[in-house]
Amino acid sequence: MTNEQSGVKKTQARAEQALRELMLSGRRTSQYAVEKRAGLANGTLNYNCPEYRQVREAIRSLKKTCQGTAPVDEQGIEQQIKLKEKYRRQRNELREEIKKMMAENVELLHNLILLQQYVRELERNTGREKGDVIPFSGGVRD
Repeated sequence: MTNEQSGVKKTQARAEQALRELMLSGRRTSQYAVEKRAGLANGTLNYNCPEYRQVREAIRSLKKTCQGTAPVDEQGIEQQIKLKEKYRRQRNELREEIKKMMAENVELLHNLILLQQYVRELERNTGREKGDVIPFSGGVRD
């Protein structure tokens, strides 16, 4: 056996060990995950040799058998649906509140513009210049 063949065998053994560890841990199994777990460079198992092909086939067959076997938790789904509906209602209420606030904002801006126009008209009628201060006599009474 040459050095190259022994290196391939060692890599195959590391990849198979990583695949077993991933299966036992219940984590997602993919070629990338196996390579990462085995400490191999990404794409190492893509080299064209029979040993790596065996590992790739093992990964593919494991993925096929594990697909769609997750148990369905009916109560969890019901709870998620209820939460989703609750948050949608809250979102819609907040949107309506924002619409009302935006309408109030527009109304306040309109009133501000009218007040500015009124102040300019008062300044023109009283003969005051822009820099002069108009005394405020309203407000708190004694």
